[in-house]
Amino acid sequence: MYGLKQASHLAFQHLVRQLTPHGYRPCPYTTCLWEHKTRPTKFCLCVDDFGIKDFSKNDLDHLLDTLRKYYKISVDLDGKDYCGLLINWNYPKRYVDISKPGFTDKTRERLQHKHASTPQHAPHRWNQPAYGQKTQLAPIDTSPLLSKEEMKYVQSCVGFLLYYA
Repeated sequence: MYGLKQASHLAFQHLVRQLTPHGYRPCPYTTCLWEHKTRPTKFCLCVDDFGIKDFSKNDLDHLLDTLRKYYKISVDLDGKDYCGLLINWNYPKRYVDISKPGFTDKTRERLQHKHASTPQHAPHRWNQPAYGQKTQLAPIDTSPLLSKEEMKYVQSCVGFLLYYA
């Protein structure tokens, strides 16, 4: 039930009751990580997305069949979509690219942020360092303090972009 303060806790308890008879249990010291008692299968649960690490087709089928008993599920065997992230696995070169296409454009639109007319590569003016001097003084900021509305806007920007980071 969305909006209910204890909804996530109740859903977690329900999931534990459903998966425990099949040998799955939450890892005791790692939040959101689950394991099987005898199989090497592990999975990470984030809201309604499962990121599964399996070692055989049989182990994967065991988990998927268990989940299908209780839920209508969709499966992405390539692991390209997890929590809204686009994941590009490059096993031969041993790296992974993770992106969130369109996120910055949607965030800019939501925050009503306009493109700058000239590029700005830093959040503040850059001062050339005076090499050889013993003391490097930073410029003193004399700009006025932000209002409550402006502060809320800055917090929104930081919150969205921290999520993206």
